[in-house]
Amino acid sequence: MLWEYGAIVEDGFELISEQEIREEIGLGLRLALVPLPAAIAFGLLISVSTQSATQAVTTALGITLAIDIFKGLLGDMANYLYASFQPSLIDQSYLQSVSRIVRGYSDVLIDDSVLQLNMWVPFPALILFFAAGLWIVQRRKI
Repeated sequence: MLWEYGAIVEDGFELISEQEIREEIGLGLRLALVPLPAAIAFGLLISVSTQSATQAVTTALGITLAIDIFKGLLGDMANYLYASFQPSLIDQSYLQSVSRIVRGYSDVLIDDSVLQLNMWVPFPALILFFAAGLWIVQRRKI
């Protein structure tokens, strides 16, 4: 809606059409939304685990930034963290790859298994964080 896209052409050959670019952007946005409930459940877990709102925010930001910084050290195992698929400061999400495609990079290769992990990994994290948050809430004295 906001920009006009054109086909990516290299040496007279059309590599990616305008329609394919729009489809990739749509897929990137959908895949970026999948880990959002897990991130919310993580924030909920941190907030019920801490004593104050300030402590919850600083703890959640600290843990999220630490995960974001050190997920590169995990190599392929980072694909099993929900945080690997959400757009962040050190972005390795599919949305970042799509932005490279739209800018005209023709060497972007996205493995289908990573796309499948993007669809499925956040759900166990969501369930785990939500269950842990419920368990903590039930154990806390009000």
